[in-house]
Amino acid sequence: MRKIGKRYSFLFYLFLFLSLFFITKAGFTLYNQKKVVEKESSRHIDVIERRFKYYLLNLPWEKTSKSNTTPQITENSLFLFKKEKDEYYQCEVKNYQLIFKLIFESISTNQYIYPFIIADDGRYIYHPNPSLFGKTLFSEARDDKSRELYNIAKLLIEKKPQKYIGRLQDNKMTKQKSRIEYRAFKEYQLYLGIVSVDESSYFITIKDIRKDMYLFFIALSSALLLAIKKENGIKKVIFISSIQFCILLSLIAVINYSNSKEDMGKFTPISSYNDLFKFLNKHKLSREGDIYIQVQDLDFLSNDNVRISGLIEYYKNEFERVYFPDSTDYSESILKDKNDIITKKFSFTISEDFLYYKYPLESNIISIKMTTWNDEKTTVLTPNFSRYADKLLISSKWGLAKNLSISDWNVLGTFFSYEEVENNNYNLTFNIYVKRNILAPFISNLLPFFVIIGLLLVLILLIPKDKEKLNIDFFLGSISGLFFTILISQNSLREDISTGEILYLDYFYFFLYFILIFTIILIFLYKINSLNYLIVKKFKYYFSYVVFLVLTAITFFNFPLG
Repeated sequence: MRKIGKRYSFLFYLFLFLSLFFITKAGFTLYNQKKVVEKESSRHIDVIERRFKYYLLNLPWEKTSKSNTTPQITENSLFLFKKEKDEYYQCEVKNYQLIFKLIFESISTNQYIYPFIIADDGRYIYHPNPSLFGKTLFSEARDDKSRELYNIAKLLIEKKPQKYIGRLQDNKMTKQKSRIEYRAFKEYQLYLGIVSVDESSYFITIKDIRKDMYLFFIALSSALLLAIKKENGIKKVIFISSIQFCILLSLIAVINYSNSKEDMGKFTPISSYNDLFKFLNKHKLSREGDIYIQVQDLDFLSNDNVRISGLIEYYKNEFERVYFPDSTDYSESILKDKNDIITKKFSFTISEDFLYYKYPLESNIISIKMTTWNDEKTTVLTPNFSRYADKLLISSKWGLAKNLSISDWNVLGTFFSYEEVENNNYNLTFNIYVKRNILAPFISNLLPFFVIIGLLLVLILLIPKDKEKLNIDFFLGSISGLFFTILISQNSLREDISTGEILYLDYFYFFLYFILIFTIILIFLYKINSLNYLIVKKFKYYFSYVVFLVLTAITFFNFPLG
Protein backbone atom coordinates (compact mmCIF):
# COMPACT_ATOMS: atom_id res chain seq x y z
CA MET A 1 0.00 0.00 0.00
CA ARG A 2 2.89 2.36 0.80
CA LYS A 3 4.42 1.69 -2.63
CA ILE A 4 1.10 2.56 -4.26
CA GLY A 5 0.88 5.76 -2.18
CA LYS A 6 4.43 6.75 -3.18
CA ARG A 7 3.61 6.09 -6.83
CA TYR A 8 0.55 8.34 -6.65
CA SER A 9 2.59 11.05 -4.90
CA PHE A 10 5.30 10.88 -7.58
CA LEU A 11 2.76 11.10 -10.42
CA PHE A 12 0.90 13.93 -8.66
CA TYR A 13 4.02 16.07 -8.36
CA LEU A 14 5.06 15.13 -11.89
CA PHE A 15 1.78 16.34 -13.43
CA LEU A 16 1.84 19.41 -11.20
CA PHE A 17 5.37 20.18 -12.41
CA LEU A 18 4.31 19.67 -16.04
CA SER A 19 1.37 22.04 -15.63
CA LEU A 20 3.66 24.72 -14.19
CA PHE A 21 6.16 24.07 -17.00
CA PHE A 22 3.59 24.59 -19.76
CA ILE A 23 2.10 27.74 -18.22
CA THR A 24 5.65 29.13 -17.78
CA LYS A 25 6.52 28.20 -21.37
CA ALA A 26 3.45 30.11 -22.60
CA GLY A 27 4.62 33.15 -20.63
CA PHE A 28 8.11 32.94 -22.15
CA THR A 29 6.58 32.65 -25.63
CA LEU A 30 4.78 35.95 -25.09
CA TYR A 31 7.95 37.52 -23.72
CA ASN A 32 10.04 36.31 -26.66
CA GLN A 33 7.42 37.65 -29.09
CA LYS A 34 7.77 41.04 -27.44
CA LYS A 35 11.58 40.90 -27.80
CA VAL A 36 11.37 39.82 -31.45
CA VAL A 37 9.10 42.76 -32.34
CA GLU A 38 11.36 45.15 -30.43
CA LYS A 39 14.38 43.82 -32.34
CA GLU A 40 12.56 44.16 -35.68
CA SER A 41 11.54 47.74 -34.85
CA SER A 42 15.17 48.59 -34.02
CA ARG A 43 16.43 46.90 -37.19
CA HIS A 44 14.10 48.91 -39.44
CA ILE A 45 14.86 52.18 -37.71
CA ASP A 46 18.61 51.40 -38.05
CA VAL A 47 18.14 51.25 -41.83
CA ILE A 48 16.29 54.57 -41.89
CA GLU A 49 18.87 56.22 -39.63
CA ARG A 50 21.77 55.12 -41.88
CA ARG A 51 19.99 56.42 -44.99
CA PHE A 52 19.17 59.70 -43.30
CA LYS A 53 22.74 60.26 -42.07
CA TYR A 54 24.16 59.36 -45.49
CA TYR A 55 21.83 61.88 -47.12
CA LEU A 56 22.77 64.64 -44.65
CA LEU A 57 26.50 64.08 -45.30
CA ASN A 58 26.02 65.22 -48.89
CA LEU A 59 24.22 68.44 -47.95
CA PRO A 60 26.10 71.78 -47.94
CA TRP A 61 26.26 73.29 -44.43
CA GLU A 62 26.74 77.03 -43.98
CA LYS A 63 27.61 79.11 -40.96
CA THR A 64 24.74 81.16 -39.58
CA SER A 65 24.31 83.84 -37.00
CA LYS A 66 21.20 82.20 -35.70
CA SER A 67 21.60 80.38 -32.41
CA ASN A 68 18.49 78.35 -33.01
CA THR A 69 18.83 74.54 -33.18
CA THR A 70 15.16 73.65 -33.70
CA PRO A 71 14.31 72.76 -37.35
CA GLN A 72 12.25 75.31 -39.27
CA ILE A 73 9.76 74.51 -42.01
CA THR A 74 8.69 76.65 -44.94
CA GLU A 75 6.27 75.62 -47.68
CA ASN A 76 8.81 73.56 -49.65
CA SER A 77 11.99 73.56 -47.57
CA LEU A 78 13.20 72.28 -44.25
CA PHE A 79 16.07 74.10 -42.49
CA LEU A 80 18.22 71.97 -40.18
CA PHE A 81 20.61 73.45 -37.64
CA LYS A 82 23.54 72.06 -35.68
CA LYS A 83 26.15 73.34 -33.28
CA GLU A 84 29.86 72.53 -33.57
CA LYS A 85 32.62 74.14 -31.49
CA ASP A 86 30.44 77.04 -30.35
CA GLU A 87 29.48 77.83 -33.95
CA TYR A 88 26.08 77.28 -35.58
CA TYR A 89 25.47 75.80 -39.00
CA GLN A 90 22.41 75.40 -41.17
CA CYS A 91 21.45 73.53 -44.30
CA GLU A 92 18.37 73.70 -46.52
CA VAL A 93 16.55 70.49 -47.49
CA LYS A 94 14.48 71.33 -50.57
CA ASN A 95 11.41 69.23 -51.42
CA TYR A 96 11.99 67.44 -48.12
CA GLN A 97 8.71 65.53 -48.28
CA LEU A 98 9.72 63.75 -51.49
CA ILE A 99 13.27 63.11 -50.25
CA PHE A 100 12.09 61.68 -46.93
CA LYS A 101 9.60 59.51 -48.74
CA LEU A 102 12.43 57.98 -50.77
CA ILE A 103 14.47 57.45 -47.60
CA PHE A 104 11.63 55.63 -45.87
CA GLU A 105 10.52 53.50 -48.78
CA SER A 106 11.81 50.10 -49.95
CA ILE A 107 12.26 48.54 -46.52
CA SER A 108 12.01 44.78 -46.97
CA THR A 109 9.61 43.61 -44.27
CA ASN A 110 6.40 41.68 -43.66
CA GLN A 111 5.35 44.26 -41.12
CA TYR A 112 3.07 47.25 -41.37
CA ILE A 113 5.55 50.14 -41.07
CA TYR A 114 4.64 53.73 -40.20
CA PRO A 115 7.86 55.83 -40.09
CA PHE A 116 7.94 59.53 -39.28
CA ILE A 117 10.34 62.32 -38.24
CA ILE A 118 9.52 64.61 -35.34
CA ALA A 119 11.13 67.90 -34.36
CA ASP A 120 12.27 68.54 -30.83
CA ASP A 121 9.18 70.63 -30.09
CA GLY A 122 6.95 67.67 -31.04
CA ARG A 123 6.03 68.89 -34.54
CA TYR A 124 5.87 66.38 -37.38
CA ILE A 125 8.36 67.11 -40.15
CA TYR A 126 7.49 64.06 -42.20
CA HIS A 127 4.70 61.51 -42.05
CA PRO A 128 3.22 59.31 -44.82
CA ASN A 129 -0.11 61.11 -44.36
CA PRO A 130 0.21 64.66 -45.78
CA SER A 131 -2.65 65.88 -43.57
CA LEU A 132 -0.36 65.52 -40.54
CA PHE A 133 2.28 67.98 -41.81
CA GLY A 134 2.64 70.81 -39.35
CA LYS A 135 0.72 69.01 -36.61
CA THR A 136 2.20 68.16 -33.25
CA LEU A 137 2.02 64.88 -31.41
CA PHE A 138 -0.26 66.62 -28.93
CA SER A 139 -2.78 67.66 -31.57
CA GLU A 140 -2.59 64.19 -33.14
CA ALA A 141 -3.23 62.61 -29.73
CA ARG A 142 -6.31 64.76 -29.29
CA ASP A 143 -7.52 63.83 -32.77
CA ASP A 144 -7.16 60.12 -31.97
CA LYS A 145 -8.40 60.57 -28.39
CA SER A 146 -5.47 58.40 -27.35
CA ARG A 147 -4.19 59.17 -23.87
CA GLU A 148 -1.23 56.84 -24.38
CA LEU A 149 -0.06 58.74 -27.44
CA TYR A 150 -0.37 62.00 -25.51
CA ASN A 151 1.77 60.63 -22.68
CA ILE A 152 4.44 59.38 -25.10
CA ALA A 153 4.59 62.83 -26.73
CA LYS A 154 4.97 64.39 -23.30
CA LEU A 155 7.77 61.95 -22.43
CA LEU A 156 9.53 62.71 -25.72
CA ILE A 157 9.50 66.48 -25.25
CA GLU A 158 10.15 66.71 -21.50
CA LYS A 159 12.68 63.90 -20.94
CA LYS A 160 14.22 63.87 -24.43
CA PRO A 161 15.18 60.17 -24.36
CA GLN A 162 17.96 58.99 -26.65
CA LYS A 163 15.98 55.82 -27.31
CA TYR A 164 12.47 54.88 -26.32
CA ILE A 165 10.39 51.81 -27.06
CA GLY A 166 6.79 51.69 -25.93
CA ARG A 167 3.35 50.41 -26.76
CA LEU A 168 0.41 52.11 -28.37
CA GLN A 169 -3.29 51.27 -28.35
CA ASP A 170 -4.68 48.02 -29.73
CA ASN A 171 -4.88 47.28 -33.41
CA LYS A 172 -8.58 46.39 -33.40
CA MET A 173 -8.31 43.85 -36.20
CA THR A 174 -6.10 41.53 -34.16
CA LYS A 175 -6.19 43.05 -30.66
CA GLN A 176 -2.41 43.22 -30.96
CA LYS A 177 -0.44 46.02 -29.41
CA SER A 178 1.51 47.96 -32.02
CA ARG A 179 5.14 48.79 -31.25
CA ILE A 180 6.55 52.30 -31.43
CA GLU A 181 10.16 53.43 -31.20
CA TYR A 182 11.71 56.88 -31.02
CA ARG A 183 15.38 57.54 -31.52
CA ALA A 184 17.13 60.88 -31.14
CA PHE A 185 19.81 62.33 -33.41
CA LYS A 186 22.70 63.68 -31.37
CA GLU A 187 23.63 66.36 -33.88
CA TYR A 188 20.14 67.69 -34.59
CA GLN A 189 17.00 68.18 -32.55
CA LEU A 190 15.19 65.48 -34.43
CA TYR A 191 13.62 62.17 -33.53
CA LEU A 192 13.06 59.23 -35.81
CA GLY A 193 9.86 57.39 -35.02
CA ILE A 194 8.47 54.13 -36.33
CA VAL A 195 5.32 52.14 -35.62
CA SER A 196 5.38 48.46 -36.60
CA VAL A 197 2.97 45.56 -36.40
CA ASP A 198 4.13 42.08 -37.40
CA GLU A 199 0.80 40.26 -37.63
CA SER A 200 2.06 37.10 -39.35
CA SER A 201 4.44 36.13 -36.54
CA TYR A 202 1.79 37.12 -34.02
CA PHE A 203 -0.64 34.54 -35.44
CA ILE A 204 2.03 31.83 -35.10
CA THR A 205 2.71 32.92 -31.52
CA ILE A 206 -0.98 32.70 -30.63
CA LYS A 207 -1.09 29.10 -31.88
CA ASP A 208 1.99 28.18 -29.85
CA ILE A 209 0.57 29.75 -26.70
CA ARG A 210 -2.75 28.00 -27.22
CA LYS A 211 -1.01 24.60 -27.47
CA ASP A 212 0.92 25.30 -24.25
CA MET A 213 -2.28 26.32 -22.48
CA TYR A 214 -4.06 23.15 -23.63
CA LEU A 215 -1.22 20.98 -22.31
CA PHE A 216 -1.33 22.98 -19.07
CA PHE A 217 -5.04 22.17 -18.63
CA ILE A 218 -4.45 18.45 -19.33
CA ALA A 219 -1.52 18.17 -16.88
CA LEU A 220 -3.33 20.08 -14.14
CA SER A 221 -6.47 17.94 -14.56
CA SER A 222 -4.33 14.80 -14.19
CA ALA A 223 -2.76 16.19 -11.01
CA LEU A 224 -6.22 16.89 -9.57
CA LEU A 225 -7.31 13.30 -10.26
CA LEU A 226 -4.34 11.99 -8.29
CA ALA A 227 -5.10 14.47 -5.51
CA ILE A 228 -8.56 12.91 -5.12
CA LYS A 229 -7.07 9.40 -5.08
CA LYS A 230 -4.64 10.26 -2.30
CA GLU A 231 -7.33 11.19 0.23
CA ASN A 232 -11.11 11.31 0.08
CA GLY A 233 -13.11 14.05 1.76
CA ILE A 234 -16.02 16.37 1.06
CA LYS A 235 -13.91 19.50 1.55
CA LYS A 236 -11.33 18.24 -0.94
CA VAL A 237 -14.09 17.40 -3.45
CA ILE A 238 -15.52 20.91 -3.21
CA PHE A 239 -12.04 22.49 -3.43
CA ILE A 240 -11.02 20.47 -6.50
CA SER A 241 -14.43 21.11 -8.11
CA SER A 242 -13.83 24.85 -7.73
CA ILE A 243 -10.38 24.54 -9.34
CA GLN A 244 -11.82 22.54 -12.25
CA PHE A 245 -14.57 25.11 -12.72
CA CYS A 246 -11.91 27.83 -12.96
CA ILE A 247 -9.89 25.65 -15.38
CA LEU A 248 -12.89 25.27 -17.69
CA LEU A 249 -13.67 29.00 -17.60
CA SER A 250 -10.00 29.78 -18.27
CA LEU A 251 -9.96 27.39 -21.21
CA ILE A 252 -13.06 29.05 -22.69
CA ALA A 253 -11.43 32.46 -22.17
CA VAL A 254 -8.21 31.34 -23.92
CA ILE A 255 -10.20 29.99 -26.88
CA ASN A 256 -12.30 33.15 -27.06
CA TYR A 257 -9.10 35.23 -27.07
CA SER A 258 -7.13 33.22 -29.60
CA ASN A 259 -9.74 31.76 -31.97
CA SER A 260 -10.47 34.95 -33.90
CA LYS A 261 -6.75 35.68 -34.31
CA GLU A 262 -6.16 32.25 -35.82
CA ASP A 263 -9.04 32.90 -38.23
CA MET A 264 -7.51 36.24 -39.26
CA GLY A 265 -4.29 34.46 -40.16
CA LYS A 266 -6.14 32.63 -42.94
CA PHE A 267 -6.90 35.82 -44.86
CA THR A 268 -4.74 37.97 -47.11
CA PRO A 269 -6.47 41.34 -46.79
CA ILE A 270 -5.91 44.20 -49.21
CA SER A 271 -5.52 47.19 -46.92
CA SER A 272 -3.24 49.54 -48.88
CA TYR A 273 -2.33 50.58 -52.39
CA ASN A 274 0.80 48.45 -52.10
CA ASP A 275 -1.32 45.31 -51.48
CA LEU A 276 -3.65 46.34 -54.30
CA PHE A 277 -0.96 46.79 -56.93
CA LYS A 278 0.64 43.46 -56.01
CA PHE A 279 -2.71 41.73 -56.59
CA LEU A 280 -3.37 43.52 -59.89
CA ASN A 281 0.10 42.70 -61.24
CA LYS A 282 -0.11 39.07 -60.15
CA HIS A 283 -3.44 38.48 -61.93
CA LYS A 284 -2.72 40.86 -64.86
CA LEU A 285 -5.68 43.12 -64.08
CA SER A 286 -6.17 46.85 -64.50
CA ARG A 287 -8.19 49.38 -62.51
CA GLU A 288 -11.66 50.07 -63.84
CA GLY A 289 -12.31 52.78 -61.28
CA ASP A 290 -12.03 53.65 -57.60
CA ILE A 291 -14.93 53.38 -55.19
CA TYR A 292 -15.44 54.61 -51.65
CA ILE A 293 -17.88 52.73 -49.40
CA GLN A 294 -19.04 53.52 -45.88
CA VAL A 295 -21.42 51.27 -43.94
CA GLN A 296 -23.62 53.37 -41.66
CA ASP A 297 -26.05 50.78 -40.31
CA LEU A 298 -25.92 47.00 -39.99
CA ASP A 299 -28.57 44.79 -38.43
CA PHE A 300 -28.98 41.00 -38.17
CA LEU A 301 -32.56 40.29 -39.28
CA SER A 302 -32.02 36.58 -38.58
CA ASN A 303 -29.06 34.25 -38.14
CA ASP A 304 -28.02 34.49 -41.81
CA ASN A 305 -29.79 37.61 -43.11
CA VAL A 306 -28.12 40.99 -42.63
CA ARG A 307 -29.60 44.40 -43.47
CA ILE A 308 -26.96 46.91 -44.56
CA SER A 309 -27.21 50.58 -45.43
CA GLY A 310 -24.56 53.18 -46.15
CA LEU A 311 -22.88 55.37 -48.78
CA ILE A 312 -20.90 54.78 -51.96
CA GLU A 313 -18.97 57.39 -53.93
CA TYR A 314 -17.25 57.17 -57.32
CA TYR A 315 -16.43 59.10 -60.50
CA LYS A 316 -19.23 58.90 -63.09
CA ASN A 317 -16.88 59.10 -66.04
CA GLU A 318 -15.18 55.80 -65.08
CA PHE A 319 -18.27 53.54 -65.04
CA GLU A 320 -22.02 53.96 -64.99
CA ARG A 321 -23.16 52.13 -61.88
CA VAL A 322 -22.09 49.87 -59.00
CA TYR A 323 -24.02 46.64 -58.38
CA PHE A 324 -24.15 44.47 -55.28
CA PRO A 325 -24.66 40.98 -56.81
CA ASP A 326 -25.64 39.22 -53.55
CA SER A 327 -28.17 41.84 -52.44
CA THR A 328 -31.96 41.57 -52.21
CA ASP A 329 -34.52 44.35 -51.57
CA TYR A 330 -31.99 46.78 -53.00
CA SER A 331 -32.74 50.50 -52.98
CA GLU A 332 -30.59 53.57 -53.58
CA SER A 333 -30.92 57.32 -53.80
CA ILE A 334 -28.56 60.05 -55.05
CA LEU A 335 -27.35 62.36 -52.28
CA LYS A 336 -24.87 64.45 -54.28
CA ASP A 337 -23.90 64.75 -57.94
CA LYS A 338 -21.15 67.33 -58.44
CA ASN A 339 -17.87 67.61 -60.36
CA ASP A 340 -18.43 64.18 -61.94
CA ILE A 341 -18.45 62.64 -58.44
CA ILE A 342 -21.66 60.91 -57.45
CA THR A 343 -22.59 59.97 -53.88
CA LYS A 344 -25.39 57.48 -53.32
CA LYS A 345 -27.12 56.12 -50.26
CA PHE A 346 -27.87 52.38 -50.50
CA SER A 347 -29.82 49.84 -48.50
CA PHE A 348 -30.14 46.10 -49.08
CA THR A 349 -30.25 42.66 -47.45
CA ILE A 350 -27.70 39.94 -48.00
CA SER A 351 -27.84 36.30 -47.01
CA GLU A 352 -24.64 34.87 -45.52
CA ASP A 353 -23.85 31.24 -44.82
CA PHE A 354 -22.56 31.76 -41.29
CA LEU A 355 -21.16 28.93 -39.17
CA TYR A 356 -22.64 28.85 -35.70
CA TYR A 357 -21.44 25.47 -34.40
CA LYS A 358 -18.80 27.23 -32.26
CA TYR A 359 -21.43 29.39 -30.52
CA PRO A 360 -20.79 31.44 -28.38
CA LEU A 361 -17.09 31.51 -29.37
CA GLU A 362 -17.62 31.96 -33.09
CA SER A 363 -16.61 34.73 -35.45
CA ASN A 364 -17.96 35.46 -38.92
CA ILE A 365 -17.31 37.69 -41.91
CA ILE A 366 -19.96 39.83 -43.56
CA SER A 367 -18.91 40.17 -47.21
CA ILE A 368 -20.26 43.00 -49.38
CA LYS A 369 -19.46 42.19 -53.00
CA MET A 370 -19.32 44.95 -55.61
CA THR A 371 -19.15 44.88 -59.41
CA THR A 372 -20.01 46.97 -62.45
CA TRP A 373 -20.93 43.89 -64.53
CA ASN A 374 -18.47 44.98 -67.16
CA ASP A 375 -17.95 42.46 -69.97
CA GLU A 376 -14.24 43.33 -69.94
CA LYS A 377 -12.82 40.71 -67.55
CA THR A 378 -9.38 42.28 -67.27
CA THR A 379 -10.62 45.29 -65.27
CA VAL A 380 -11.84 45.39 -61.67
CA LEU A 381 -13.21 47.89 -59.18
CA THR A 382 -10.58 49.12 -56.72
CA PRO A 383 -10.87 50.71 -53.25
CA ASN A 384 -10.26 54.44 -53.02
CA PHE A 385 -7.81 54.27 -50.11
CA SER A 386 -7.19 58.03 -50.29
CA ARG A 387 -10.71 58.57 -48.90
CA TYR A 388 -10.01 56.55 -45.76
CA ALA A 389 -8.22 57.85 -42.69
CA ASP A 390 -4.52 57.03 -42.53
CA LYS A 391 -3.78 57.56 -38.85
CA LEU A 392 -0.60 56.77 -36.97
CA LEU A 393 -1.89 53.28 -36.22
CA ILE A 394 -3.42 50.84 -38.67
CA SER A 395 -6.90 52.01 -39.59
CA SER A 396 -8.53 48.65 -39.03
CA LYS A 397 -12.14 49.80 -39.28
CA TRP A 398 -12.16 51.28 -42.76
CA GLY A 399 -15.55 51.99 -44.21
CA LEU A 400 -17.58 51.98 -40.97
CA ALA A 401 -19.41 54.93 -39.48
CA LYS A 402 -18.00 55.92 -36.08
CA ASN A 403 -21.36 55.40 -34.33
CA LEU A 404 -21.98 51.97 -35.89
CA SER A 405 -22.80 49.24 -33.36
CA ILE A 406 -24.08 45.71 -33.96
CA SER A 407 -26.23 44.03 -31.36
CA ASP A 408 -24.53 40.97 -29.76
CA TRP A 409 -21.45 41.34 -32.01
CA ASN A 410 -18.12 43.14 -31.80
CA VAL A 411 -16.43 44.46 -34.95
CA LEU A 412 -12.77 43.39 -34.92
CA GLY A 413 -11.82 44.94 -38.23
CA THR A 414 -12.55 45.52 -41.90
CA PHE A 415 -10.56 44.78 -45.02
CA PHE A 416 -10.93 44.55 -48.79
CA SER A 417 -10.39 41.43 -50.86
CA TYR A 418 -11.24 40.02 -54.29
CA GLU A 419 -13.46 37.04 -55.01
CA GLU A 420 -13.03 35.17 -58.25
CA VAL A 421 -16.47 34.72 -59.86
CA GLU A 422 -15.19 32.85 -62.88
CA ASN A 423 -11.90 32.48 -64.68
CA ASN A 424 -9.99 35.78 -64.18
CA ASN A 425 -13.18 37.68 -63.34
CA TYR A 426 -13.20 39.23 -59.85
CA ASN A 427 -15.61 41.09 -57.61
CA LEU A 428 -14.29 43.66 -55.16
CA THR A 429 -15.39 42.59 -51.67
CA PHE A 430 -15.61 44.72 -48.55
CA ASN A 431 -15.36 42.43 -45.51
CA ILE A 432 -16.54 43.20 -41.98
CA TYR A 433 -14.99 40.81 -39.47
CA VAL A 434 -17.30 40.34 -36.46
CA LYS A 435 -17.02 38.24 -33.31
CA ARG A 436 -19.77 37.19 -30.93
CA ASN A 437 -19.98 39.19 -27.72
CA ILE A 438 -19.69 36.35 -25.19
CA LEU A 439 -21.21 38.27 -22.26
CA ALA A 440 -24.89 37.76 -23.19
CA PRO A 441 -24.57 34.01 -24.03
CA PHE A 442 -22.58 33.46 -20.85
CA ILE A 443 -25.31 35.01 -18.69
CA SER A 444 -28.23 33.38 -20.52
CA ASN A 445 -26.75 29.91 -21.24
CA LEU A 446 -23.49 29.06 -19.50
CA LEU A 447 -24.21 30.60 -16.09
CA PRO A 448 -27.54 28.70 -15.56
CA PHE A 449 -25.81 25.54 -16.78
CA PHE A 450 -23.07 25.78 -14.13
CA VAL A 451 -25.62 26.70 -11.44
CA ILE A 452 -27.54 23.49 -12.24
CA ILE A 453 -24.31 21.46 -11.98
CA GLY A 454 -23.66 23.03 -8.58
CA LEU A 455 -27.20 22.23 -7.36
CA LEU A 456 -26.89 18.66 -8.62
CA LEU A 457 -23.56 18.27 -6.76
CA VAL A 458 -25.23 19.46 -3.53
CA LEU A 459 -28.08 16.94 -4.03
CA ILE A 460 -25.61 14.08 -4.55
CA LEU A 461 -23.64 15.05 -1.45
CA LEU A 462 -26.92 14.96 0.53
CA ILE A 463 -27.49 11.25 -0.20
CA PRO A 464 -27.45 9.73 3.31
CA LYS A 465 -25.46 6.67 4.33
CA ASP A 466 -28.55 5.23 6.01
CA LYS A 467 -30.93 4.01 3.26
CA GLU A 468 -33.89 4.36 5.62
CA LYS A 469 -33.33 8.12 5.72
CA LEU A 470 -33.26 8.38 1.92
CA ASN A 471 -36.34 10.33 0.73
CA ILE A 472 -36.66 9.05 -2.83
CA ASP A 473 -39.54 11.42 -3.63
CA PHE A 474 -37.46 14.46 -2.68
CA PHE A 475 -34.53 13.45 -4.90
CA LEU A 476 -36.75 12.46 -7.84
CA GLY A 477 -38.68 15.74 -7.63
CA SER A 478 -35.52 17.86 -7.33
CA ILE A 479 -33.74 16.16 -10.21
CA SER A 480 -36.89 16.32 -12.36
CA GLY A 481 -37.04 20.07 -11.70
CA LEU A 482 -33.41 20.43 -12.78
CA PHE A 483 -34.15 18.32 -15.87
CA PHE A 484 -36.98 20.59 -17.06
CA THR A 485 -34.95 23.71 -16.23
CA ILE A 486 -32.09 22.55 -18.45
CA LEU A 487 -34.58 21.49 -21.15
CA ILE A 488 -36.08 24.99 -21.21
CA SER A 489 -32.56 26.51 -21.30
CA GLN A 490 -31.55 24.42 -24.32
CA ASN A 491 -34.83 25.15 -26.07
CA SER A 492 -34.15 28.87 -25.59
CA LEU A 493 -30.68 28.37 -27.06
CA ARG A 494 -32.06 26.63 -30.16
CA GLU A 495 -34.62 29.40 -30.63
CA ASP A 496 -31.90 32.05 -30.54
CA ILE A 497 -29.67 30.08 -32.94
CA SER A 498 -31.94 28.31 -35.38
CA THR A 499 -29.54 26.14 -37.35
CA GLY A 500 -29.32 22.53 -38.46
CA GLU A 501 -25.85 22.22 -36.91
CA ILE A 502 -25.15 20.79 -33.46
CA LEU A 503 -23.75 23.65 -31.41
CA TYR A 504 -20.80 23.50 -29.07
CA LEU A 505 -23.13 24.13 -26.10
CA ASP A 506 -25.52 21.38 -27.24
CA TYR A 507 -22.91 18.79 -26.23
CA PHE A 508 -22.95 20.32 -22.74
CA TYR A 509 -26.71 19.84 -22.51
CA PHE A 510 -26.63 16.30 -23.92
CA PHE A 511 -24.06 15.29 -21.34
CA LEU A 512 -26.05 16.89 -18.52
CA TYR A 513 -29.17 14.94 -19.56
CA PHE A 514 -27.13 11.76 -19.30
CA ILE A 515 -25.82 12.72 -15.83
CA LEU A 516 -29.33 13.55 -14.56
CA ILE A 517 -30.74 10.21 -15.76
CA PHE A 518 -27.71 8.32 -14.43
CA THR A 519 -28.11 9.99 -10.99
CA ILE A 520 -31.81 9.07 -10.78
CA ILE A 521 -31.05 5.44 -11.69
CA LEU A 522 -28.20 5.26 -9.15
CA ILE A 523 -30.38 6.64 -6.31
CA PHE A 524 -33.20 4.26 -7.22
CA LEU A 525 -30.89 1.20 -7.27
CA TYR A 526 -29.35 2.28 -3.97
CA LYS A 527 -32.81 2.58 -2.41
CA ILE A 528 -33.82 -0.96 -3.44
CA ASN A 529 -30.54 -2.41 -2.08
CA SER A 530 -29.04 -3.21 -5.50
CA LEU A 531 -26.01 -1.01 -4.71
CA ASN A 532 -23.96 -0.62 -1.55
CA TYR A 533 -22.91 2.74 -0.09
CA LEU A 534 -19.28 2.35 -1.23
CA ILE A 535 -20.35 2.88 -4.85
CA VAL A 536 -22.48 5.88 -3.87
CA LYS A 537 -19.53 7.29 -1.92
CA LYS A 538 -17.24 6.96 -4.95
CA PHE A 539 -19.93 8.65 -7.07
CA LYS A 540 -20.00 11.57 -4.60
CA TYR A 541 -16.24 12.02 -4.65
CA TYR A 542 -15.71 11.70 -8.40
CA PHE A 543 -18.92 13.29 -9.72
CA SER A 544 -17.72 16.89 -10.14
CA TYR A 545 -14.28 15.81 -11.35
CA VAL A 546 -15.72 13.59 -14.09
CA VAL A 547 -18.34 16.19 -15.08
CA PHE A 548 -15.84 19.04 -15.49
CA LEU A 549 -13.32 16.72 -17.13
CA VAL A 550 -15.89 15.68 -19.77
CA LEU A 551 -16.93 19.32 -20.33
CA THR A 552 -13.24 20.21 -20.81
CA ALA A 553 -12.87 17.27 -23.23
CA ILE A 554 -15.91 18.50 -25.19
CA THR A 555 -14.21 21.90 -25.44
CA PHE A 556 -10.99 20.27 -26.68
CA PHE A 557 -13.02 18.29 -29.23
CA ASN A 558 -14.74 21.38 -30.65
CA PHE A 559 -11.63 23.57 -30.57
CA PRO A 560 -8.65 21.30 -31.35
CA LEU A 561 -5.01 22.31 -31.04
CA GLY A 562 -4.69 23.59 -34.59
